[in-house]
Amino acid sequence: MIVKIGFSGHESSGRRRRASLPTFATVSLVLFFSAVAGSQPVHAQPTSPTFVWYFGYVGNTFYPQSQLGVSPQALISEASSISAAVGPSNLRLVSAIDEIQGRHVSQAMMPTEKAYVDSLRRYASVVYGRIDMQHFNMTSSPTIYAKVAEYASQLDLNGVWFDHAIVYYNVVGQAQFNSMMQTLSSTNPSFQFILNNAATNQGYITPLPGDTWAANTYICPSVKTGTFNTVNLAQVATFNSLYPNRVLIHWDAYAQSSPEPMGLFANQPASTEISAVRTLAHQGVYPSVSSQRYLLLYPVIGAWTSAVSTYQGTLYNSLSIGTYSRGTAASMVSVMVNP
Repeated sequence: MIVKIGFSGHESSGRRRRASLPTFATVSLVLFFSAVAGSQPVHAQPTSPTFVWYFGYVGNTFYPQSQLGVSPQALISEASSISAAVGPSNLRLVSAIDEIQGRHVSQAMMPTEKAYVDSLRRYASVVYGRIDMQHFNMTSSPTIYAKVAEYASQLDLNGVWFDHAIVYYNVVGQAQFNSMMQTLSSTNPSFQFILNNAATNQGYITPLPGDTWAANTYICPSVKTGTFNTVNLAQVATFNSLYPNRVLIHWDAYAQSSPEPMGLFANQPASTEISAVRTLAHQGVYPSVSSQRYLLLYPVIGAWTSAVSTYQGTLYNSLSIGTYSRGTAASMVSVMVNP
């Protein structure tokens, strides 16, 4: 059995992923996060965007709290610590707001979730929501156009991660997909996009000549299927030809089996997790040839684990507090600052 909420389903296998806002933080929590920030090595801040999985609300429920016992205020404090290390202009937090079948954000919860997003935006240049293109698209009700407008105008998000993007691209074809993306980009000119293209065996989402939407878009392939520490550099080079310097690697979500990409965060010890993160981050920033350059999506809070794994089907928790805490956040931030 695997938890099927959030993150990114492995498209090639056909699997899909699947509250109120506390305002307090204990003195000990504040001291903890101050210590984490103070423990970071002193390096020049990175000059490239720093992408961090930062799962939050799914519909009306704050999943870090319901699954891990980690409050919104704790994540705001951690965002402050990461921002101090990498710089607010670089930091990009991914999947703060999510909606899945049967779990939408109600109008009553809009102010609470907007307040959370606004708090994160104090520390990050972009805060992304998640939209599954198998759930919201050009023919759904509401349409993807209405959903992006809601994310931008009512929730103050300024970016969106489009999950199952390669699946929808193949359903509607290149022309319609490009038309949709161009409309979204033109209607929301400052909005940022990430397209999940994990299933590269299904092809590459390819902009058409003359389109401008790709300039605000990162393409997001996965670590190779069957591994958790190997990237297909030939595919990275192809993506860089389509989205120059906007290739973002993530670990695809099927976590039931240890050899699968997300198995790294489902069944492996923290030392193995950080070793793989460090190796891949360094390879992306310092490639042997420039066409193989990529960035890494760091899983600080995010990426569901298998229900039969060491962490029993919860969000990956890199913090030193909460259920199944790994205590890897400081190490993750150290890699972000100096890969």
